[in-house]
Amino acid sequence: MSHHAPAHVLVAGAGYAGIIAAQRLARRAGDRVRVTLVNPLPHLVERIRLHQVAAGWTPRERRLADLLRGTGAALRLGRVVAIDPARRRVELDEGGARTWVAVDHLVLAAGSTTRVELRGGGRAHRLDTPASAQALGRAAREVAGRGQRLVVVGGGLTAIEAVSELVDATPGLRAALVCRGRVGEGALGPAAAAHVRAALVGRGVELVEETPALAVEPGAVVTAAGLVHGGAVLWTAGFAASPLAAVAGLAVDGAGRMLVADTLAVADAPWIWGAGDAAVPAVPVGAPVVMSCKIAMPMGAHVADNLARVVRGRAPAAFSFGDVLVCASLGRGDGVVQRRDRAGGNRGALRGRPAAWIKEAICRGTVTTLVATRRWAGFLRWFDGPRPALPAATPAQLDAGGLP
Repeated sequence: MSHHAPAHVLVAGAGYAGIIAAQRLARRAGDRVRVTLVNPLPHLVERIRLHQVAAGWTPRERRLADLLRGTGAALRLGRVVAIDPARRRVELDEGGARTWVAVDHLVLAAGSTTRVELRGGGRAHRLDTPASAQALGRAAREVAGRGQRLVVVGGGLTAIEAVSELVDATPGLRAALVCRGRVGEGALGPAAAAHVRAALVGRGVELVEETPALAVEPGAVVTAAGLVHGGAVLWTAGFAASPLAAVAGLAVDGAGRMLVADTLAVADAPWIWGAGDAAVPAVPVGAPVVMSCKIAMPMGAHVADNLARVVRGRAPAAFSFGDVLVCASLGRGDGVVQRRDRAGGNRGALRGRPAAWIKEAICRGTVTTLVATRRWAGFLRWFDGPRPALPAATPAQLDAGGLP
């Protein structure tokens, strides 16, 4: 019997996608792989709760070592700073010490950051890390104490949740929300978006809709319609993926996401795999692939499953994802849950306190899934995308008794 050295798989980034990829692969492939998870922090950042951190909530620390214990995956504290596709290696920065590491497979799950395009000499807060969330909370309290407003740029779910949470948690805080389109447009259907707008207006939030933000100056946001004054600015208008793929010369989309095949591997460099905000399939896989934990975790799990196939000499399978809902909290006692069909089309919506309960259950469920996957690799399951309709049978096929 021949014995082969285990394939070295390096997972870059320990967000929702990276952790589940490392756990699931180490469990499913066993001694056929050597899995290394690389992350600059020793604990999980629950990014979907950063608006709560800004409002003063302290999350329970989830150490990565605990989430990996018993799986066989190893943790290295550092970050991947470069990818060399030609030589099949990555450069690590571990506390300032840089080294090149040869790998058999790379899983790029390095996430995203807020896309901030500022002009005018001002500065804006963002919700990317616990530290940035805490800084935003301090700024909101200072602004409220001076009788000024917090100006939030963006009309998506991050903006909605952040402004609701901060106004509810900060006595005397006034706020304005500036967005290019309508609040909740795209992510929510008309009824859910109307509920969100009414909830924000009921909190005294001024909605400056269909008004692009052009620049941030000290004390104001410059818009196409004039100045929106405020003592602090939160910028939530879009996200940009980790630049690692683009710098390495790999194909990316407009948000910097690495383009991958339906297997979630790079077509021209199939030893590189992508999951979460860092990657997007170049072909349809069902519902639209948006930056969110609800698709990051299935992508990470699917990459793990495919790598477990590959190290056994089997062909990787195509990824499929069906959307079923999107939700947003409006403080602790209100929210919306937008039901969707598997193709991502909006259907009915649930509003109010029951929606807030569902949103909280989903947030808890992400951590529950990571804790459970440490022991049971197949714990996470998700809906496949819609099946494509078969073309109509031709007369010749019908005569032959065949199907197209």
